[in-house]
Amino acid sequence: MKRLLKIGILLVIAGILFNLSNIKSVFFPSTVRAFGDFMVDFHVPKGTPIFNVINMIPGDSHSHNIDVTNGGSKPQAVFTKGVRTGGIGKDPKLETSLYISIVSGGFSVYGSGSPTGSKTLLDFFNDSNITSGIPLGLLGQSQHKTYNLTVLFPRSAGNEYQAKSVIFDLTFGAENTVPSGPPKNISECKKGGWKLFTIPKFKNQWQCEYYVEKHNHKITCDIKYSGHGLKDQTDGSLQTGDGVGDTPGQGSFSYMDSNKNSYQVLVSAVNVFDNTGYFAGQITQSNNKLWVGLWLFGKVVDNGKSGSQIWSSLTDKTSALDGVNDMVNPTDGPFTVSGNLQVQ
Repeated sequence: MKRLLKIGILLVIAGILFNLSNIKSVFFPSTVRAFGDFMVDFHVPKGTPIFNVINMIPGDSHSHNIDVTNGGSKPQAVFTKGVRTGGIGKDPKLETSLYISIVSGGFSVYGSGSPTGSKTLLDFFNDSNITSGIPLGLLGQSQHKTYNLTVLFPRSAGNEYQAKSVIFDLTFGAENTVPSGPPKNISECKKGGWKLFTIPKFKNQWQCEYYVEKHNHKITCDIKYSGHGLKDQTDGSLQTGDGVGDTPGQGSFSYMDSNKNSYQVLVSAVNVFDNTGYFAGQITQSNNKLWVGLWLFGKVVDNGKSGSQIWSSLTDKTSALDGVNDMVNPTDGPFTVSGNLQVQ
C-alpha cells in the first residue's frame, strides 16, 4: 500500500475575533469570526488549523463543519475564498492531488456531486480569484447554515506527495464583501487602494504601505549541510504575517539527517532583516517522540553564492519566540549550506 510519511493540510483562518450576545448558542466566542454581516464559526480557536492531517494514505478523507449565520437585514448570497499562503514540497504540489467538496443541507454546492463537477484544491484556489469568490447559495435574514468541507486524497495518488503540505486562508462573505486578503505590494496601497482592504483595515495609505513592508517577507529553503558528523537536509516555506508573539509569521519547515531522524515544524513566528531570517515553531511530528511538542528556533543567512548559513536549536516556546524577536543566534551553528536558500 502506498503510504505518505506526512500529509499536512492546514487551513489558517483569516479574520478577526468577534463576540455578539445575540448569536445562537451553537457559536463559541473563541471560535467565531465576523465577515461583514456573516458570523462564521470555524469550531477551532483563531490560528488553529481546521485540518491537521498526519499519515494520510491514498483513499483517506477528512471533513470539518463550518457554521454561517446571516446577521444582516436581508437575504444575501454566501461566497467563500481560499488563498494559498504556504506549504512544503516541489512540483507536483500537494494541492494538485487533493480533492475538495462542500456540502450544505445534504446537497453538494461545490466539488463532486455539484454543478461544478469534481474539484482539486488547486481548482479551489483558482476559482477563488473571481471578484466575489465561490458562490455557495443564498442565506436568508437571520438564517443559519452548516457547510461541510471534505478533503479527499485519492487512491490513485503516488509516492511523489510524501512529506508535502499546503497552507491556505479561508474566508466567507456576501457578494462583493469577501475580503481579497492583505496587500501584497505597495502599488496596491496607492490611488485609494488602501480603502479596499478589510482584513486588515487601514486608516491611510501610509499605514497600508507600512503593513506591506512589515509583513511581506519570505524565507524559502531546500538545502543540505553537515553538522555534528551528520548530513542534514531541510525544506521550508515561511513568511511574515499572522502568527503568534511580537513577530508573527506562518509556514512549515521539515528536517531529516543521514540517520533518518526527522521532524516537521508548524512555524508561527518569522522575523527578517536584510538578508537574515529568524523563525520559530512547534514540532508537530517526529520519529523521535521526545521531540514532539518542543519548539525549533532557527536562523538563516542568504549570502547567495558566497556561502549561505543556518543555525538551529530545539527549545521551549518562550525562548524560541524571544530569540526571533531579539534576533539572536540559536545555539547550534553556523553551518554552511548548499542548495536553494532565499531570504526576501
